[in-house]
Amino acid sequence: MQHLFTTVLVLAAFAGAGTAMACTAGEAIVPTLTFDDLTPVEREAFDTLFTAERAVMQTENTDVDAAFAFQRCDLAADGNASVMVFAKPGLFCEVDCLSWAINSTQDEHWQIILAALGHVEVAGSYSMSWPDLIARVQDQPAIVHKYDGASYREELEGLIYGEAFDLPEAVAWEADESGFVGIVPGSSGPNGEAVLALDMLANTIDPGLGELVAGLTDLNGDDVPEIVVQGEGADYCSADGCRTWIIGIRNGDAHILADVIAQGSLEIASTTSDGYRDVIVWGDAGAQVLRHDGEVYR
Repeated sequence: MQHLFTTVLVLAAFAGAGTAMACTAGEAIVPTLTFDDLTPVEREAFDTLFTAERAVMQTENTDVDAAFAFQRCDLAADGNASVMVFAKPGLFCEVDCLSWAINSTQDEHWQIILAALGHVEVAGSYSMSWPDLIARVQDQPAIVHKYDGASYREELEGLIYGEAFDLPEAVAWEADESGFVGIVPGSSGPNGEAVLALDMLANTIDPGLGELVAGLTDLNGDDVPEIVVQGEGADYCSADGCRTWIIGIRNGDAHILADVIAQGSLEIASTTSDGYRDVIVWGDAGAQVLRHDGEVYR
């Protein structure tokens, strides 16, 4: 059941809030709190922001803890904990349930800043100094929710590309001290990996079409860089984005790991699948997470 009420409210001061859970990159946010574990201010915020759900629970003679679970998470790392609200299977969902985050601003307004379907985990990347959140639903592509200065969104529109999504600096194609891997354009790689990748693409697409830009990144930590190639111009790009490849090198041979349409640059996540970094791709449908399945990215 979709949330029915999103009005911002003004409450008393946030004094006395409980301890916030650490938001750990790559880990799911697990609910461990009941409604009684929340502070009076947090409970009042829930009651006001979830008025429609409260009415349904009253009609069905169901208490809050039977329908929802909670957690605190200091998403902004400013000591002002957001309250994570998780619908339980039953009254408001059958299989895939909604998750929300409600937050108090400096002027003591409470508002819903996230509404996501599925389990929510913290990504290793940031938008506007807030951690990106990944919502996962079984057998569906993961959706990345990014903070736009006021709330989390899964749409690209309205976000400032580059300012919000820059990868941390990296030396050459190696991971930096934080473990992030940058994409470095214009380098052929220590053993000419970019040249091998472009030669392989020239044999599979018309090399005379448009322009290809190659960059290097190490996605699996084996000291052999993977190559990200993106087309430019009308031959490779449309309103949906530009054709982009991830190419791996194995025993001196290049092979395609991913062939996608992307709006802007790919983002490299801190999370991994099958030993490879997950890759975030933006498109008209929002942000999706590609994961390595042992052979290619899907």
